[in-house]
Amino acid sequence: MGKWTRRDFLRVGAAGAAGVIFGDGWRLCSSTAEAQQWSPALATLGEPIPTTCGMCPAGCGLLCYRDGDALRGIFGNPSHPENRGKICAKGIAGLNYVFDPQRILYPMRRTGARGEGKWRRITWDEAYHTIASKLSLLMKEGRIDEAFFDVRKEERLVSRFFNALEHPTVLNRSKLGNLNKRLAHKVTWGAEGEIVDPSTSSYVLVFGSNPLEHHDSHVALAQRLIEGKVNHGTKLVTLDVRHSNTAAKSDEAFMIKPGTDGIIALAMANVIMKQNLYDAEFLDKWTNYPSQRLTPHLGPYPPERAADESGMRADDIRRIAVEFARAKPAAILSGGGVSKHRNGLQNERCILLLAALTGNVDVEGGCGLPRELSLLEPDPGPPQRSEEIEHLQHPSSLLSFLETKDTIDFYMTCQSNPVYDDPETERTAEALKDEEKTSFSIAFDTHLTETGALADMFLPASTFLEGWDVETRPSKGHLSLRQPVIQRGAETEFLRKGLKISSIPFQPLGASVSASDMYLEVAKRMGGDMKDYFPFNSTEEYLGRIVPPNADPGWFQELKETGFWMHPEGEQRYRRYTDRGFHTPSGKFEIYSETLRKMGVSPLPVYDPIPDHARLDDHEFILTTYTPNVHTRRTGNCKWLTEIMHDNPVWMNTGAAKARGIQQGDTLRISSPVGDIAVRVLLTEGIHPNTIAIAQGCGHREWGTVARAERQKTEDRDTNLVWWKSVGNGIHPNAIIPVATHPKGGGQAWHDTKVCIEKI
Repeated sequence: MGKWTRRDFLRVGAAGAAGVIFGDGWRLCSSTAEAQQWSPALATLGEPIPTTCGMCPAGCGLLCYRDGDALRGIFGNPSHPENRGKICAKGIAGLNYVFDPQRILYPMRRTGARGEGKWRRITWDEAYHTIASKLSLLMKEGRIDEAFFDVRKEERLVSRFFNALEHPTVLNRSKLGNLNKRLAHKVTWGAEGEIVDPSTSSYVLVFGSNPLEHHDSHVALAQRLIEGKVNHGTKLVTLDVRHSNTAAKSDEAFMIKPGTDGIIALAMANVIMKQNLYDAEFLDKWTNYPSQRLTPHLGPYPPERAADESGMRADDIRRIAVEFARAKPAAILSGGGVSKHRNGLQNERCILLLAALTGNVDVEGGCGLPRELSLLEPDPGPPQRSEEIEHLQHPSSLLSFLETKDTIDFYMTCQSNPVYDDPETERTAEALKDEEKTSFSIAFDTHLTETGALADMFLPASTFLEGWDVETRPSKGHLSLRQPVIQRGAETEFLRKGLKISSIPFQPLGASVSASDMYLEVAKRMGGDMKDYFPFNSTEEYLGRIVPPNADPGWFQELKETGFWMHPEGEQRYRRYTDRGFHTPSGKFEIYSETLRKMGVSPLPVYDPIPDHARLDDHEFILTTYTPNVHTRRTGNCKWLTEIMHDNPVWMNTGAAKARGIQQGDTLRISSPVGDIAVRVLLTEGIHPNTIAIAQGCGHREWGTVARAERQKTEDRDTNLVWWKSVGNGIHPNAIIPVATHPKGGGQAWHDTKVCIEKI
């Protein structure tokens, strides 16, 4: 099979989209025979290698096909319990990510000023010695809490490394975006999230989420939503600030004012209680707040008040509440549009209350408790970090940490890019340039990111297709494996000798290494207890010594052969709380949270208005952001994806624009207390009049020439065919979003920024 072209990508991408929408009508290749039916060329590539996608948090199962020494295609694994053979455009574009000619493949150390772009190549031996020496000194002096690790995601062995250090400061970006939601769920029903399978739901109510375009369970959830609509006539109702892809596919969609989801949920709860439509058995037996006390609490939240706050009509609030209460089973999906506000913690609690009132808690087709699989670590095990809620101990951004520390002696990012990902990006960049604030910084990544360009040392990371890890995200009871599929060297020689692909040594490109292998080597060089905690020769060996609950001895081999491992109990079992209660202090679903009361937060779900939003002048709007379906903040240099989307005009309501003399395509200056940007306007009826919205993922200053909309000759001729140079690479909204976190939940208020606009 020849090299993939843009036409191949678009053809398979379109087929993949059809697979997500129409379920099993489009199958992917799980064997040579099936591959032959779909593509004779693909069938010649032999048996696929299963692994797990790392292009977004969804963790879809993949099958990777090889042609001789080269990886030629990435497809969905039809046997995987989550995505069942379907993947999105980002997964297919994993080929761009791993084979990007602008990846950094060798360690470097800066020779000029920070950000000057002057580097010298170094050895891994020098890099390991530097890291091990600095961490050993901090441990010896009792200052290990001053070691700041900023990670995109904690791989399993990396978590073991942090535990062994005992008290480093860790910023885990994979959890950072949902801090308010995690706390709301933890104190309410004892789990930090939910599992929703809407394929059997009668009704799905979506608050501030866009699962058909972006979600932590994107492909899996999207196809189940469509299955519900096709097979069961599921009614889908979306409440959001803009007309998203999910809103477009909904039976009804309502554009509401940002941050008002909570009062709408409380008004719906008010209606349900007054009309006696609540589930009395669940409410009185399994919650800690009886119905006779809840009714007066909801009294101040009639639909009319919610209508005044949100812009949604009172009659619609009343009607949707009745429909939702009468539909069985019914599910609620909530996203960042609910929780990423200064009132996000309580907004999420209000929505959880709706699920409890209607008895849709841990039922099939409702809101299910995630099954967390605890894996037994091999001995000798290091001490565990505190079980207290992590975000109460750790910072939510680099700038928030610097508010409590004069200097960071050791700062290391691990595929994390705060100069792009954090709010107030310019101030974040200045903090990393200032050697008095950040005395030594290391960037470990695949590309020279905005943060990497300001580091003292840059270390090349392998991609998700080149390393090992076990995915243990909340699920129905399964693990997924990430294993390498990239092989350097004479694969043909191994095949000629009759050896299986599984016996061929895989190795990342260049001198790149995985995070797990890097920290494993650092631990060994630190010596002492650190070395003793890591008696493994490789990450693969370590993973093979982990033991899941009730696993037989051959579980890891099964995992490598299939890409996933199912818990022996099989599929999700619902209403587990009837056996052991909820994992809360009372053992019940806590409508009243004593934990929150002790934190100085209302123990009951309430609506907290956002003061800045109460009054907007003529040229003031609320800025929100969203994630498009073909990008994350790390895909800017993936050529196929960036050709599809390389610009991000600001959405603005047509009526609001007309009243201010703004026309389609005008350039606006958008200003906030921390900066301003210039951006082209896209007029639409599909957004609340008080709101403007900008997509994330564009406006890179680093990463590579494709991300920057520049042409460059490389071994990949496509990098010199960037046709959108005249259009540009869009803008990055984080530059004008100030640091503003919930005082208790810790989550950043991404959707609360009040901005001024003017036509340029």
